[in-house]
Amino acid sequence: MNRTGRALIVALNVVIFWLALPAGLYRLGRQVDGLLPPGRLPRQLGWAGWALAASGAWLCLHAALVLRLRGRGLPISALPPARLVTSGPYRHFRHPIYTGYTLLVAGLGLLAGSPGTTFAVVPAAAALWLATWVKLYEEPVLLARFGATFRAHRDRTPLFFPLGLGRAARRLVLWALRLRVPIRVKGREKLPRAGPFIFVADHLSYLDFLFGQCALRRRVLIPVTAEVCRRPLAAAFVRVVGGVPKRRFCSDPEAARALSDELLCGGVVGIAVEGERSWTGELGALAPGVARALVRFGCPLVPVAFVGSYRLWPRWAGRSDLGAGVTIRVGEPFRLDAEIAGLEPDGGRQAAEVERLVLRRIAALRDPEETSVDLGRLGGIRPELVLWRCPLCRAEERLGMQGRELACAACGARWDASGRDLRLLAPAARAGEQECDTLAGWAARAGAVESLAGRDEPLIAADEVELREEPHARAALGPLHVVGHGRAELRRDRIEWHAVAGERRSLPLGAITSVTTERNDTLQLGLGPAVVQLVFARSSPLRWQCYVLELLKESHNA
Repeated sequence: MNRTGRALIVALNVVIFWLALPAGLYRLGRQVDGLLPPGRLPRQLGWAGWALAASGAWLCLHAALVLRLRGRGLPISALPPARLVTSGPYRHFRHPIYTGYTLLVAGLGLLAGSPGTTFAVVPAAAALWLATWVKLYEEPVLLARFGATFRAHRDRTPLFFPLGLGRAARRLVLWALRLRVPIRVKGREKLPRAGPFIFVADHLSYLDFLFGQCALRRRVLIPVTAEVCRRPLAAAFVRVVGGVPKRRFCSDPEAARALSDELLCGGVVGIAVEGERSWTGELGALAPGVARALVRFGCPLVPVAFVGSYRLWPRWAGRSDLGAGVTIRVGEPFRLDAEIAGLEPDGGRQAAEVERLVLRRIAALRDPEETSVDLGRLGGIRPELVLWRCPLCRAEERLGMQGRELACAACGARWDASGRDLRLLAPAARAGEQECDTLAGWAARAGAVESLAGRDEPLIAADEVELREEPHARAALGPLHVVGHGRAELRRDRIEWHAVAGERRSLPLGAITSVTTERNDTLQLGLGPAVVQLVFARSSPLRWQCYVLELLKESHNA
């Protein structure tokens, strides 16, 4: 476009946008004034008019100048910027010129003595403009031109006001959390002040994704299990506080894109590398796909440990001990590319080295007594979900709470669960026998699943099991369909479930793509495009997960 054409477009924009439109809004406002009771506006509103008009004019000029210098364009649809601008006033809201224009015209309405213009016509016109022109035309055009960069900017920046309702709600939630839970941050000065990075952390309680927000001064996106987002209110809360719903039972391109866009725009992402909350407080292995994702993102990594989070709310407890306090420890940033140079991704060595590097740095920040828990301060405890095998006689699912004691119905062993950790009451420890106190120690003594060769079928079974399913896991999240209640049996090649009324399901192990536990009562299975949940009334989902994984491992080795 030649210089004359550009000048004509600018002149036409000035006439329509800065002269005709304000005049039309003022005239309409005067008609509204005729519907109001007669009377003069308070003198103080005149000063407010000057303040609104001046701030609006300054914001418009500032935003236009930044758009011209950094975007090489003008705030005119026919003369758009060549680059997306996310700095200056655009860092606080996506359309500062529209915001400034609204303040300017509203202020002029007060100065002209027209409350109808300021309080009725201008707000209505701004809302209509944003809902039609901006949302239906301008932002789709920006998305088509700038792709992921604008999508991330849109998701992290308020539309019209510098402090959106979502950001205000997030600050309110974190403020309330700090009032209730003593939170300390050690090593915050190590966090990069600008640029993208990923903080990698252990996962010990439901509240970890909120603690991650408390550790940083900047906005951070943290993937959380999509299971908590099946209810609209819960989903809204998770998104407000920076959570990104992640389907663990299948690949989730939408969640991966949201995290990638955030890093592309210089943002911060937090990843709980274990995927699931630890049952014992110990640091587990990296969840499938985490190592590959960390390498693909290519950003600096910052190790973080939530010391005390497990003591505050272990997953086998019904109520939390909010007074326990949490210390968030931040380690030195590091990069993976230099550490894994020369390792081929296909051989498995690269993933193993990434896992070793990440876990070693997180473990260095953890408290040696992290697995110690004061059971007496927690409510609704069910340590038998972790100790599904008796550490003394190896009987499975024979432990249960009797008051504040944990007892084995097979061998008569009893543990005191009324104070700190689990103290063995009977039988008395014998000379030379290894003693333990923590739940993690007793679980290690109980051991893992042994070889299943030669065992009769069913390998394990449970009654009072509710079956839920969702045939299309990648569809919009919603409550799962409840099939019914019945008996579940694990066989060598499948899981059988059948209800009293005759309803049956057979879940072949060969079709299972993921095995996770949700809450403290649910085994979740990914089966191709579907997800199935077994909700146990009494049995331990951890036991079922261990058995299913052992079967899959034996099948793979065979």
